[in-house]
Order: sequence, then C-alpha cells, then structure tokens
Amino acid sequence: MPPPDHDSDDLLRPDRFLSSTSLTSSRSSWQTLLSSAQSAATLPYPCVNVKALLNKTPSIPQLPQAAESVWPNYLSIEGYSKWTISRSNHACRLPPTKQMLPRDVCIGDSQPGTCNLSEDYIPEWIGFQPLPRPVGNCLCVFVLGWSYILSARLIELRRTTTEDKVAYTDSKAQIDRHDERDYFDLDIGSDDVAEVGWWAAILADGCGWQATLARDGKQYYPPWECHMNSSPFRLCHHTQMPSSISSLEPPSSAKAQEYLFNLARFHDAFDQVISALAAAITLPGHNRFGAPIILPKPTRGRNESRQNTERIYANQIPTIAEIPHFMALSATSGLVAACLFGCFWEPGVPCNLVSQWLNPPMREVFPPFIQAKESYTALRSQAFYPGYLKVQ
Repeated sequence: MPPPDHDSDDLLRPDRFLSSTSLTSSRSSWQTLLSSAQSAATLPYPCVNVKALLNKTPSIPQLPQAAESVWPNYLSIEGYSKWTISRSNHACRLPPTKQMLPRDVCIGDSQPGTCNLSEDYIPEWIGFQPLPRPVGNCLCVFVLGWSYILSARLIELRRTTTEDKVAYTDSKAQIDRHDERDYFDLDIGSDDVAEVGWWAAILADGCGWQATLARDGKQYYPPWECHMNSSPFRLCHHTQMPSSISSLEPPSSAKAQEYLFNLARFHDAFDQVISALAAAITLPGHNRFGAPIILPKPTRGRNESRQNTERIYANQIPTIAEIPHFMALSATSGLVAACLFGCFWEPGVPCNLVSQWLNPPMREVFPPFIQAKESYTALRSQAFYPGYLKVQ
C-alpha cells in the first residue's frame, strides 16, 4: 500500500509515490525499447503506413470554396478543427463537450524553401520490414520530387488567373556527360524529353522551377516548394535536350507523380518514395519556424538484386486522389507535430503525470543519440513503441 501523502487529494499535483512510480515505469519502458531498437536492422512495417495519418483528414479545397486571407508574408485559407471531450473513466471530472476552433491553413509563403544535402543525416537507408537487404539512398531525390507534386497540385486547386502557374527557370541539373567534375550520376531510366527536363528542373543547382499564386500584386509560393542550394547530380540519359528547359511545359501534378513512380520502379525504391512523402509533409513546418531543411546525400546501393518494392508496399503507395488530403494535414499548423509526438502518448498516464513520463526519453534516452547524429536509433526506439504500432 502506498504511503499517505498530504497532496493525495490534489487533482492537479500527483503525490510523491505516483510521481516516482511513473518515472520508474517510463525509464524501464524506454530502456527496453532502446535495446530493441539497437538490435533491429530495419524499421517495423507499420512505419510505412503513411495513409494512417489521413483518418478523417479533409482535403485542400478548390476555389471558390474556402476564402483566402492575404497577409504580408503568407497566404492562408480558414478551416476549423472539431473534437469531442468525453469521459473514458469515472476519475475524469470534465463534462463531455463538443469543441470547435478556427484554424489558419497556410497555402503560400513569401519565398520558396531551400535545402542542403549532408552525409551526416541518414547516411544509409535501412528500409522497412520485410526487406532483408540494404539499398541505396535516394531519399533526397524523392523528397524534391514530392515537393513539386504537392506545389503543383496546390496551383491546380487554387488557380484564379494565368498568373497562378508553375514554370521552369534556366537552372537545371547537369546533363553533360563530358563534364569531368565530380557528380553523382543518376540514371532516371527514361529518354523522354519532358521527363528528363522535369528531373533536370527538380535536381537543379538552385531554383529550377517555380510555383506561384499571384494575390494583390504579390507572389506567394506553396509551402512545399523546396530547391537545393547546391546540386551534386548529373542526369544519365540518351536523348537530345534543348539548351534551355525553360521553353518546356512543366507537367501537371498527376504527370509528375507518374515520373516519380517511374524512377522508383526503375530503382526498385518505392519504400523510399513513401518515406519521402512523409518527409515532404514536414517542409511547411520547417519553413514556418525557420528551421534548416537538411536532406541526406545520395548513396549507391550495395546489392543490385531486385526486391519488388512496388508489390510489397502496393497498399501504402499514395494515390493521386489522396494528395490534397496529405496537403491539408501538412499545411495545418500543429497536426504533423502531433502525429510525430504520438509515440510519446501513453493512455494509462494521466495528464498530471506527463512530465514524469516524458522526462526519461527527453532527458536521458534520446539526447546522446541526437548529439551523435545517430538518427536511426532514436527513430527505431519510437517506432517500436507499442502505442505507435497500434495506432498504425
């Protein structure tokens, strides 16, 4: 029986016994998860289920639905969130109520995002279960491809005049095979001029394409638009390309998604395509808080045998119809963060013991791995959390 405590009747402050018990339980749970993570070779299969994020998620509406608000630094539409507070047990004294709150959904920034590549961040792609073998790392390529697809889809949904458009610039990835400089040669598996031109714009050194919404004399850029500050890529193909790709017509979001899947099929990397979408929907959050966008440098695979990732993950590959729903999730502040932090939620921990529950992972377990840039260990620990697996 726990010892008596003078604060035992305080509904806000837990007594010392409960605080100590929660802290000990959390420390034990996260140390066990850490041990499992350190012995695992891949991420658990439920991690690939990005579609689980779309439960009851609306889509970005077309015009004239949802009026726009034009601000000096951003463009937004107004939505609302609705939820119910209900008592799950008799200990909760809150009355059951329905709540609704207006939400600003940012659909345009005053400038496009940029990113850098680093070999310190996820240097090797470990994949998901049940893939047994390591493959190359093309995450940055697919993230940049999704950046275009999400941005182009927004223009299609919210276009009011011909000034709302996607256009190529004169910047493009290196396509001269006689250049002797040190490049990462990427075989895109196609000699189609439009497809090669699209990849040349996506992987350009700097801004190879632009998506813009023109409002009140200003240009706003989709919050997913992202360009490399410096590109290491040289495209491998066998077609005669024009000296400038700015004369080419940029593809629709659906056609661009087809190009993206063609590359994934050619390199047998649909697991990375799905992961890259999960990364792409965090881009607005990075831009909103001024956080740097750092993507992993590309690496080549060690094993060339095909594993048919398109078949293995067929049910998880995003469809064209689902893209506006991912966009709404991504553009609404706080939603992606809530999903990412969901692994720390434990139904059995009351709200006044949350601090004790979170202290071990936040202060003891993860900081050493974050400082050492061992992202996978921290990620696997969270991925193996039972509550996360149940949600997925």
